[in-house]
Amino acid sequence: MHRVRLAEVFPPGRPPIAAERFELRSDTASHSHDFIELAVVTGGTATHVSAAGEQPSPAAR
Repeated sequence: MHRVRLAEVFPPGRPPIAAERFELRSDTASHSHDFIELAVVTGGTATHVSAAGEQPSPAAR
C-alpha cells in the first residue's frame, strides 16, 4: 500500500492546506496518509474503505 506523505503533497514553508476538485470515475488505489484528508461528495455515491471497514457517503444511503 502506498503511503502519501505530507511533504509529497504540500510545498515546504506553506500551510498544509489544499482544496481541489476531483471527478473520480473508478476506484482509487488503496493508500494511507500521514495527514488528514477531508472528502466532500457533491453528487453520486462514494464508499470510504479503511481498516475500520466500509462507510458509504450519506448520498449513497
